[in-house]
Amino acid sequence: MISTESNIPARLRPVTWTTWSAWVFVSALLPVFSTIAATAIGKSVPHDDSVYKRLLMSSLLALTVFTTLAPPFMQGFVLKRFLPRLSVCVWSLGILVSTIIWLAVLFSEHQKGASLIHAGLQAEFQLQHTAAIERLANSPSFAKIIRLSWAPFLLWTIAINTLTSLVPSAILGTTSGIRRAILLFIVASVTGAVVSAIVEQLYQITTTQYWFREWALNGRTWAARIQVLITRSSVGAIWGATTAIPVVFMSRLLAPTPALDTQIFALHRAGGLTMATIAPPLIVLLTLLVSSLVRSYACC
Repeated sequence: MISTESNIPARLRPVTWTTWSAWVFVSALLPVFSTIAATAIGKSVPHDDSVYKRLLMSSLLALTVFTTLAPPFMQGFVLKRFLPRLSVCVWSLGILVSTIIWLAVLFSEHQKGASLIHAGLQAEFQLQHTAAIERLANSPSFAKIIRLSWAPFLLWTIAINTLTSLVPSAILGTTSGIRRAILLFIVASVTGAVVSAIVEQLYQITTTQYWFREWALNGRTWAARIQVLITRSSVGAIWGATTAIPVVFMSRLLAPTPALDTQIFALHRAGGLTMATIAPPLIVLLTLLVSSLVRSYACC
């Protein structure tokens, strides 16, 4: 069992629905912000030297910087509600280190001819290629989807997310005062990545496979842009809701719970834990409903 030293309650706070909702909301914003940054970078600007061009370039640069730097700080402020001693700057620095590690793995392809990122992209391409053949032949059934080449793609997802979650998990585990909690945070991150990656691929397989081919939204209709943002924010929200499940259990075991909070759906009670556990599939259902409404409106 995880040790319950006397100083742990002072380092941990119970996860409430407010904290849970804030974490899921911020997680949903992460792919939206990265999409906005990619769109701003790919935005075409006039070739002349007018004031409009300079103003547009400055605005795009400011938007790119904000959407790139804001997410780790937003995450840090939410995590601080659970870990009061967490430094938002240290957390943001840890995310920066993880990004550098990811980029190092990415650019190692130029030296060795193949990299973990390259292998992952190839696995994802093979998965989508097989799914596209099934789509052309017939509407893919559940049995056909299960038989797709998931293993290489999921192994890559586990490997790259284990690598990039080491530093942030070490920061959270050290701040919590529970060294063995580092493993729990790694497992939470990897589990969230696997679940959200599967959901993302299922969105592409069962809807329009061209949505995710390019990350930026340039050249798309407004209806397509809205639908892409809805889908990507759903993937982020599912990641956040999934990663929160083991943390909620840890909070329930170690953090002091409010004595007066006797509501059946409070997160430290069985009803709340059940709701947190079934939240990811509920998010998927809500996303499908909203996407269907957007498609119906666009076709009118």
